[in-house]
Amino acid sequence: MATLLAGGRAYDIDGILFDKDGTLLDFLSLWGTWADCLYVGLRAGLAARGVEWRLEEWTGLLGTFHAADGSMTGFDRGGPFAMGSIDDVTAILAGQAYRCGLPWNEALELVRDCRNQAGAELDRMRPVRALPGLHRFLEQCAQRGLPLAVVTADDTQEARKHLDWLGIDRYFADIIGNDRVSRGKPDPEMVRLACASLGIEPSRTALIGDTAGDMRMGKAAGVRLTIGIGASDGLPGADVVISDYDALTILPSAEA
Repeated sequence: MATLLAGGRAYDIDGILFDKDGTLLDFLSLWGTWADCLYVGLRAGLAARGVEWRLEEWTGLLGTFHAADGSMTGFDRGGPFAMGSIDDVTAILAGQAYRCGLPWNEALELVRDCRNQAGAELDRMRPVRALPGLHRFLEQCAQRGLPLAVVTADDTQEARKHLDWLGIDRYFADIIGNDRVSRGKPDPEMVRLACASLGIEPSRTALIGDTAGDMRMGKAAGVRLTIGIGASDGLPGADVVISDYDALTILPSAEA
């Protein structure tokens, strides 16, 4: 057991669960690069099939924002790109390709090919960047013996790879990806599975995330504390909102 200082209050906890994208790593550093590669591939693939490309028609489906040159500059925290799984994004884009006139099987194949090409480009570039203060906070947790796990809408293998790129995979006792549950966020299954893996109760657990879906998941599971990170305008369902990990401190309970 340890004490987490957050938002000027002290919370006794037995473990912490973290979302990955936007919570451990900067969302745009990874997924902005992926989206740029994906859209370049889609534009070329559609052009080869005689379909005109209009960026705003496609990006509006996912809730991503772009500069004049097409590069991704931001995203809607409540949109499918931020909250959905890779399969969700694939289905949405394939649906749009179908509406543009491609047979469904060809539309799905095109999006999957572009998705795989974008993934290969990420593997080559490894464009990941940790949120400010993360390494210090994780090391503090490790020194206090506080068990940690990741709960993410990404697939488990991909999540593990991204944490390895950041050099932080060793801090987490388990990673619960979308492929390990029957129902994804905001269903509480991920939290319950992670807590069971760590041997702790949700009521003694803090959850840190960057979307309303993360907060809803934590509340539905009955966690001790939900912490929203990086949301300057607040985050529905968050007990505490912080800008980065420098706002959090772990103490042994006796020091609180």
